[in-house]
Amino acid sequence: MEQKSDIDTAFLAAQMSFLAAQKSGKNNHLKSDYSTLKDVQNAVYPALHERGFAVLFGLVWHEQAVTGVECKLQRGTESISTICPIGSWQNMQQLGSAITYAKRYALIAITGVAINDGTDDDGEAQKRVKGAEGGRTADNST
Repeated sequence: MEQKSDIDTAFLAAQMSFLAAQKSGKNNHLKSDYSTLKDVQNAVYPALHERGFAVLFGLVWHEQAVTGVECKLQRGTESISTICPIGSWQNMQQLGSAITYAKRYALIAITGVAINDGTDDDGEAQKRVKGAEGGRTADNST
């Protein structure tokens, strides 16, 4: 049987203690609620910090432009990380929004935290596609 590292054991213990992320954000355009970065942080930070993890965010640069956000869970000398890419942006306000969005999704991705109602938190329920596919959804489920 494979020996688990300290970070694996500690992360598993933390993950078992995560709360579901609440949805306090309001999207007036889509008339939906979503989990804010603070909601996700509130759901996972206590369990991670209790087990010695620091959560670090950094910008990923390419040719003098921000192209993504890295989320790193650091515990002692070990770490795990993921990168969430950022699309194009025209001004600093768009960049700031994109960074916050990427931080939220990177933290969700690296922790596997559940969203309060079990949705994928994309702001809109998947719509059924009618026609040649016989009423299948976009992911080909019935």
